[in-house]
Amino acid sequence: MAYEEQLQYFILRHGLRQPLLNFHLLVFDIEKDDRRKIFHDYVAKAGWRKFQDAIHETGDDSYEYVLCEGGTFTPKQLYELLKVHNRKILIFDNDTVINKKGLLEIIEGGICSSPDSCSKWPVRLDGKPEFIFEGIVIILTGYSRDDFKKKEKKFHYLIRDCVFA
Repeated sequence: MAYEEQLQYFILRHGLRQPLLNFHLLVFDIEKDDRRKIFHDYVAKAGWRKFQDAIHETGDDSYEYVLCEGGTFTPKQLYELLKVHNRKILIFDNDTVINKKGLLEIIEGGICSSPDSCSKWPVRLDGKPEFIFEGIVIILTGYSRDDFKKKEKKFHYLIRDCVFA
């Protein structure tokens, strides 16, 4: 399926949300061929409302997604982001959350589930209470699909539990 067809299915036709199940999306080669612009165009077409600090309260029903562009997170900041925006769509427009030590494990907690029981994994951080993230994670990455799969050992759980575009 072509890139735009995948975005149409996952974003416009609500393919990320299924009854009793949310899918998480990895968008590859985001720097290539206007893929970032095309992705954001589909988000706009879907009518998703973006979180804005000045007008929204975290977690309320007046927004659907949070865009996390650039910058870096500490494990505590990423844990808190997932916690306060639980049940929302979190779009990470960088590779930091999967490449920086300590962050990948938190993202995996937000995305992954047990293949045997389908039970969601908890999001964990030492000294903090664990919780189940019930939203959707979308990661826009510069990795190609092939390069990502070559790192199967590192990204095993994301390869297993995410859909790709």
